[in-house]
Amino acid sequence: MKLEFHHINFVSEDVDRLHNFYTKILGLDNIPTEMFPRPDETKDAGYSGKIKFATDGKMQMHLAER
Repeated sequence: MKLEFHHINFVSEDVDRLHNFYTKILGLDNIPTEMFPRPDETKDAGYSGKIKFATDGKMQMHLAER
């Protein structure tokens, strides 16, 4: 069985700066956040922090606020 990475999740205090690094410096493509609908945060589940996404076409970078 061949295993492949689908995505890597990075956590940062400055998601915009990290996203800029991946898209502007490394040249990855932005993935609109609308492609990843998420439920509202509750006391038991969910996440309300800022998130952004980038991809090289094969693997995704999920960038989340610390």
